[in-house]
Amino acid sequence: MRLRSRQVSSWIWPTAILVLVAGFLLGRVELLVLAAPLVIAGLASPAWPNHQQVAPSVDLAKRQINLTIGPGVRLVRLRLASEGFRPTTVLLSPQSKPWTYALDWRRTGLTNPLVVDADGFDDLLVQQTPAGALISDTELVLPNWQPIGHPPLAIQPRGLTGPAPSRRAGDGFDFRDSHRLEIGESGRRIAWRSWARNGGDVPWVIGTQASGEPVAMLLIDSRDEVGPDLHTWSGLRPLRVDEPTSLDIARGVSASLAHALLAQSSRVGLIDLASGRRSLSPSTGRRHYQRLVQSLAITRPVGPATARLRPPQLPTDADVYLLSSLLDATTVDLITSLRQAGHRLVVIDCLPDIRPVPELNLEVAWRLLRAERGQRLHRLRQSGLTLVHWSDAGSEGLARALDLLGHVRPSIGRRP
Repeated sequence: MRLRSRQVSSWIWPTAILVLVAGFLLGRVELLVLAAPLVIAGLASPAWPNHQQVAPSVDLAKRQINLTIGPGVRLVRLRLASEGFRPTTVLLSPQSKPWTYALDWRRTGLTNPLVVDADGFDDLLVQQTPAGALISDTELVLPNWQPIGHPPLAIQPRGLTGPAPSRRAGDGFDFRDSHRLEIGESGRRIAWRSWARNGGDVPWVIGTQASGEPVAMLLIDSRDEVGPDLHTWSGLRPLRVDEPTSLDIARGVSASLAHALLAQSSRVGLIDLASGRRSLSPSTGRRHYQRLVQSLAITRPVGPATARLRPPQLPTDADVYLLSSLLDATTVDLITSLRQAGHRLVVIDCLPDIRPVPELNLEVAWRLLRAERGQRLHRLRQSGLTLVHWSDAGSEGLARALDLLGHVRPSIGRRP
C-alpha cells in the first residue's frame, strides 16, 4: 500500500513526539535515536511551511505539457491517459523550472480530454502533496502548414471589382515600383530615367499592379476518416493520437496550400464535400487564412456518407485542389465532372500507409479494396491528371508536382 504525503504527515509528528517523550521519561537512548529519522521526515513532509508540489498544465496546440515545479522537487512522476492514447508513466529529473514535456500528439481537430497526474519527490524520495489529476478540456487543435514551394497561378485571373486595389505584382495600369528586368519579365515598360540614373547593363522597367487576382479552391473530402490501423476502420476502436488519419493529412496539406497561395495574393476558397454548409468564399489576407484554418479544424465526418448529385459550383477558371482518400468511385466521378468543366485540377491522395494485420479476413478485405483503388488511380494517371500520394511524396514531392504543373499549360478538359 502506498501512503500519500498527507497520510504520512497526519501520523509522523505524533509518533515522533511520543517516542521523544518516552525516551526522556524512561532514559532510553535508543528511543531518542529512533525519533531522529521521524523528526527529519516530519520536517520534509508537506506539513512543514516549505513544502513543494507539482502543478501541470496542458497545451495541446503546442503539443506539450508545462510543469510548474517547486524548488525542492528532484524527481517528477508524470502519468498520462486519454482515449486513443496509451497510458504512459514517465519519470523526469527536471533541471530547470518550469519544465516542458513534449507530447507525441499528431492529431488535429477536436481532441478528447487528457488526464494528467504529476507527483513530485524530494531528495529523500518522500512524495510531496500532488496537485491532483488534471483533466484537460476538449480543445480544438489547428493544423500547421509546411513549406510546399510556389503553387502555379491561375491561367486566367479574375478581374477586380470595387475600390480596393490589387496587392499583387503583374500586368496592369497602376504603378508599383521601378526595378531591374528579371528573367521571364516583359521589357516593354523600360524606365529610361531610372536606367540612366542607376546605370548597369540590365535595363530598369516599370512594375505595375495586376488587374486581376487568381482564384484557387480547396475541396476536402471529409466523408471518411481512417488511420493506418485497419482495426479502427469499423469505428469500434478509438483512433490513436500519435498517428495522423487521412483527415488529419488533408487538413495539414490544405493549410499548407492556403498559406502558399495567399502569400502570392491569390484568392482561396474552401468547400467541404461531405457538407456544403462548411464552405468559405474565395478571399485573401491573414484573417481569411485564420478562418480557413478554423474551418479545416472543425471539419469531420458527420453521419453516413452521402453521394453528391452534382459537383459544387466553383468560380470560372479557378484552380482546384482536391484532397481525398479515394476509397470509392464517387470521388472519381467528381474529378471527371470538374475536368469537363474546364478547371485545372490537382488531386492529393491523403490515405496513410496501412500496416499489415494478422487477421486473415481483414487482410483479404484490404487487398480487394486496395486493388480496386489502384485501378482507379491508374486510370486517373493515364488521363494526364496531376496526382500526388502524400505518404510517399510528402511536401517535397508536392512542391515538385506543383512546379511541373506551372510549366505545362493543361489541354485536357479545357474549354475551347
